[in-house]
Amino acid sequence: FFDARLETARRDWRTDTNRVYVTGHSNGGGFTYLLWGTRGDSLAAVAPVAAAGGRLLRGAKPCPILHIAGTNDLIVDFKAQERAVEAARKINSTHARVEFVLHDGGHTYPDDAAEKIAAFFKQHARK
Repeated sequence: FFDARLETARRDWRTDTNRVYVTGHSNGGGFTYLLWGTRGDSLAAVAPVAAAGGRLLRGAKPCPILHIAGTNDLIVDFKAQERAVEAARKINSTHARVEFVLHDGGHTYPDDAAEKIAAFFKQHARK
């Protein structure tokens, strides 16, 4: 599905293929990790919110990531989110930026998340 949608965007719209980003909340954030792990060559940056997925990164190449998490998340264990960010740090090492933004809430999409994600994405283009 992702490949078909990306191909449609490339074919039908004026698309900068060096600026393809993925983001998602909860299961969508897990899908963000999955896309990084399986389609990372197509992505400029990723931004999962309230998600785990470090185990989905086997074979992933460095890619800038902004992960937003609530320290009181009762749906997606905060420790699992920390492990996902640690996996991202290992993959990215010194090659790509890793930001881990925390808030005191639970399993929510914070009011300022879209603004932070857009600002992060604007800073990154695929090389």
